[in-house]
Amino acid sequence: MNDSVGTNARISRRELCFVFAGFLLLTLTLTYPQIRHMTTRVGQGYDAEFSIWRLAWIAHQLPRDPRHLFDANIFFPARDTLALSDAMLLQGLLGAPLSWAGVPPIAVYNVLLLAAFVASGAAMYVFARDLTGSSIAGWLAGAVFAFAPYRFGHYSHLELLWAWPIPLAMRSFLRLVSGRRAKDAVWLAVFVALQTWSCLYYAVFLLMALAIMTPVLVIGRSRREIAALAKRSLLAIVTAGVLIAPYAAPYLSTERDVHLRTEGEVAIWSPRWENFTTPTPRSWLYDRGRVVHNMEFVLFPGITALALAAVALWPPIDRRRLAFGVLLVVAVDLSLGTHGLAYLSLYRWIGVLRNLRVPARLFILASAALAVLGAEGCARVLRAIRRPGLRVAIGAALIGLVLAESAAMPLDLRRLEPVPPLYSWIETQPPPIVLEWPLPEADSLGMTHEPTYMYYSIAHWHTLVDGYSGNYPPSYIELLDRLRTFPSDESMRYLRQRSVDLVILHSEFDRRRYGEMRMQLDRRTDVRLERGGVSEHGEIAVYRMIK
Repeated sequence: MNDSVGTNARISRRELCFVFAGFLLLTLTLTYPQIRHMTTRVGQGYDAEFSIWRLAWIAHQLPRDPRHLFDANIFFPARDTLALSDAMLLQGLLGAPLSWAGVPPIAVYNVLLLAAFVASGAAMYVFARDLTGSSIAGWLAGAVFAFAPYRFGHYSHLELLWAWPIPLAMRSFLRLVSGRRAKDAVWLAVFVALQTWSCLYYAVFLLMALAIMTPVLVIGRSRREIAALAKRSLLAIVTAGVLIAPYAAPYLSTERDVHLRTEGEVAIWSPRWENFTTPTPRSWLYDRGRVVHNMEFVLFPGITALALAAVALWPPIDRRRLAFGVLLVVAVDLSLGTHGLAYLSLYRWIGVLRNLRVPARLFILASAALAVLGAEGCARVLRAIRRPGLRVAIGAALIGLVLAESAAMPLDLRRLEPVPPLYSWIETQPPPIVLEWPLPEADSLGMTHEPTYMYYSIAHWHTLVDGYSGNYPPSYIELLDRLRTFPSDESMRYLRQRSVDLVILHSEFDRRRYGEMRMQLDRRTDVRLERGGVSEHGEIAVYRMIK
């Protein structure tokens, strides 16, 4: 078995600029018409509002009080509330200068979203180009990784699009295993840290990927080589620990509030084998009218990439391709969650997996392995072709097939309603504690309007007692329970105990009960109507608690 790990082909700055420009053009094409609606339209689902709020909060808080960056304006009086979900610190830091320059929050979000596709494609290009020495194979690998149907299934999940550190971490890992340079250990640590600051799910999965590939890459090496590798690996672990520790501290402080995912909950978010035939919604090639009920389960890998991966794994095979072949098989099995062979055993053994709800997201590792093997297979095919012109034509055709399998333009975007004008008045008020209504039921937290309230809070940054996140503090669950009878005397006393100053009612989310709520509040003497206004879809009424 060949023990080679890469060509270490040098990539010029000019080539890299061309690659970024190329993937930018591909991104703008495959995400069309997003570029036409950068300040008005986002992907489907509440997660866009949630991400816009996270980015805006980081930009708001950094210049004011960075020590309390994680004490976001939700779930009062809970602390470190930004750490109840993925904080997306890296995206927030990169987006902050745009916010400070006056770029609208929706545009900041969309810029970072499109940048995720560009960076993922370019990063995988660099990795595959380094492995194969072929720029055509690099373009193909970048296309497989950046534009996989899986990624369009997560179009509204900004953190799940930021996977570009994965191929760069894998590149550094291979160099660490095969070489003797300490800087490879440092670079590996840097990319693991960057992935952690971008997406916690993927940071866990990246470490799992490295653990899966390590035995294949190490078995058969001499004791001296293994001892040297252990020393470099220790340097990588220590460096990564130093870089990640400040970010991890708030998460450790909220550990008691983190809901451990039960096996039953994990089973709900575990796909089945048939989901690997689920293409991008509105796919040009595969059943354009297909309805996808759960976008988490868009796991179609692409026939072209699979065929090229099979070519890469055809004997003779080297250690590197075997490692990625093993990663592909294991990642596919793990992404099946409770419907696979290994996930439940790891769930019971590795504590951090009990914090993760959706095993299907492990497909990002399968996508990375498939991109690498696709590049290897492409390079193998091209080496068998002697005529340069034909080689380029076939390479371009393969890349075109990969892109055609993901093409689903125009994307189904939705218009994000501007923040209602009434919130400009709320901004002028002495810092109040705010409750927004209607509230979700405690047993249906995912079906909520809370992300919209958080998005509206960008206009004033006052404190909310409600909120939305991946986890919920006990104080919020108690709030929902105590306000089941709102606006009863008992519930109003509870709001005063929680220091609530303003209650904001929205008709657009519950038209039937809105009128009833207003009538009941208007009859009370412990609240008064302060302001009324409208949004694009209904009325808004602001009541002040009289204490």
